[in-house]
Amino acid sequence: MAMLDAGIKTQASLAERIAEYENLTTAPKDTINRVFRGEFVAPTTITRIARVLQVEPASLHLNLPPATPENPLQHLEQEEPLLGKYSLVINCISPISVELARMIHQQSRDFILSTVIKPPAVPEYFMAVDIARHYKADAVLTIRSQSIGRFQAIQIFLYFKDIEQLIWTESIATTTLQQNPATLAKKFLPDLKSVLGLNSEQHSRLPVTPINVQEKYLKARRLLDDAQNENNLQRAQNLLRDALKLSPEYSLAHAALADSFIRECWRAETRELLEQAQQSCDRALAITPDDSYCLATQAHLYRITGRIPQAIDLCHRILQQDAHDIEAVDGLANAYLEAYNQQLTEIADAKIKSRQYAQKLTELEPKHWKRYLDLGNCLFITGLPVEALSAYETSALLNPNEIAFINLGVMYLCQNHLQKAYEFFTKAHKLMPGSYLGYEYLGLYHFFMQDYSQSIDYRRKAISTFTDSDNVAIHQIWGDLADAYRLAGETEEAQKAYRKAINIIDRDKLQGYSEQAFSIHLFYYYSQLSQINPEQYPESELRTILSAPAELLEQELSPGEYAKLARLLYRQDALDHAESALKKAINLCPGFFHHPEVKPVAKALGMLPPDLQVARSA
Repeated sequence: MAMLDAGIKTQASLAERIAEYENLTTAPKDTINRVFRGEFVAPTTITRIARVLQVEPASLHLNLPPATPENPLQHLEQEEPLLGKYSLVINCISPISVELARMIHQQSRDFILSTVIKPPAVPEYFMAVDIARHYKADAVLTIRSQSIGRFQAIQIFLYFKDIEQLIWTESIATTTLQQNPATLAKKFLPDLKSVLGLNSEQHSRLPVTPINVQEKYLKARRLLDDAQNENNLQRAQNLLRDALKLSPEYSLAHAALADSFIRECWRAETRELLEQAQQSCDRALAITPDDSYCLATQAHLYRITGRIPQAIDLCHRILQQDAHDIEAVDGLANAYLEAYNQQLTEIADAKIKSRQYAQKLTELEPKHWKRYLDLGNCLFITGLPVEALSAYETSALLNPNEIAFINLGVMYLCQNHLQKAYEFFTKAHKLMPGSYLGYEYLGLYHFFMQDYSQSIDYRRKAISTFTDSDNVAIHQIWGDLADAYRLAGETEEAQKAYRKAINIIDRDKLQGYSEQAFSIHLFYYYSQLSQINPEQYPESELRTILSAPAELLEQELSPGEYAKLARLLYRQDALDHAESALKKAINLCPGFFHHPEVKPVAKALGMLPPDLQVARSA
């Protein structure tokens, strides 16, 4: 009535009147929309509206009994529908939710009379009360959906007995909503029955997640989908902590926080982060024991701590409920890849299954850049470098970010296209000048060019991008820096860097972080120290680290690890084994033949550059 008395007929007109009154450049339509949807807004918002309507702010507050989180309409007196079934209009605001609306309509036929409408079936300014009157319906279900990254924030409102309230929220991947709306509708219907008082069976409803909490959660998930730099991780964690302050029982936010701690393990204190991840995951599963994302996060924890069979079993359990669950498929692609890397004989066909699930990810989310990145990683690690390059190129086309550019650069480096590698490393650095990645891989390029002082400079800059630069917990960063120092003749600095790398590996092993090639790297670092300082690091003690290096030839290693192993075996005069290791490295990454420390070994073993080898064998 206050709006009509002020000569304002629609929400849009009210927003425009406020903009005019306050000299705003844009009308606050979203804010006014929230008010009319009955969401929480700041008291100042009510004051702004009252000022335009020329009424007291207190007169605009609803004087309703508070609704409990378990049932927002609990204060309403429930009764049987007069005509046997309630009539319901399902108002689908977002085009992407039309199929969900149809599934709700189809699956609710036994207990409700419903019809689905969508714009422009009714005027845009119609509110739920207008729709109910227009269709002479008992209730109006309004479905809204907001895109945030690759997700949809679904919000469902129910207008019933003169009150409209938010009764359900769901955060779901866009492709899942498009491909499997029936499952989502089935999940929602018990809550709809509960709100309408039609549940014959006991049904415990979870608290409805406030929209602002849902948005914080999905913005955090979008950051976790982006490049894994320190800034994105911190921003995601801050958003999730804010969400949990508002809704402590929001299980998805607990799971996402666990996810963020797992992703942070590559750069910081591993044990502490894994413990925090497990605590957050335990909390999430205590609230919603069967939620697929919470279970998939637990599977991720299993995988990263070396419990590969448990990770695979848990992901298959998720897929029994939903064969297209993206997080579970992603978990299987990575778990089978890890099983292949570790040559776990109890897990059959790990290489084939890893490729199959990685390929399925690109089919489930064909427009998500990271799916092609993961496919490229899988193809490269399992011995298909050309196919991997194609996947990386698709990833970079979909989202030209620094990780995509770095992976392309590495692939071109592997093919000995150094100039192309340099171009992509430079692109990555220009795109994210504050990220360690650009500096680190420009350092790698200059190492290949034998410009060791420049390589050192870039690698020191890479380390300086971390908040606690002296304690960067990535052993490869320190090991690569040590190699550059050693070849530049700075032996004291080289020793310090090798010792840092060794300390990180020893600490990671004690903290439960699993990496198959730890033994190669440890042996390599100690071997270099024994060359620099044989009195302090006698070569005779190397056997205490790794008694039979040649046995590692039977494992699945990266090209860099095979190249390291080849140099170690050559130094021990195990020439046949050294040649086998080097052939494996060059087969996966021909560019390694031109590595400054590999090329002399290859020549000494009588090996020709890869292109000449092809010509000779032909």
